[in-house]
Amino acid sequence: MRQDIVQTPANNSSNRMQETQDVPLSYLEEVENGGTIEEVTYNSKDYSDANQDIEKVAYVYLPPGYDVDDESASYNILYLMHGWRMTAGDFFKYSVYVSTNLIKGF
Repeated sequence: MRQDIVQTPANNSSNRMQETQDVPLSYLEEVENGGTIEEVTYNSKDYSDANQDIEKVAYVYLPPGYDVDDESASYNILYLMHGWRMTAGDFFKYSVYVSTNLIKGF
């Protein structure tokens, strides 16, 4: 097995490989007519104490041309879940350009 490819147990049964790569530098370049990122707060329970109420933060990427009043428009949804040592903002801390370029790739 190549050293730069890691086979994960979940993928063993389907014989698929998971490979990681750096984010392309072009993804950090300014995007014409890019989207925006909105910060949303919501109430939740603390993971370590279900009796403890906490306020959490989520970030929502809105694509170029998004119109909150256009009820006929539909959009694909991509959920990014951070790990234990990350925060919701870690995915968006560099710029909205990364998000726009990432979504353009789909």
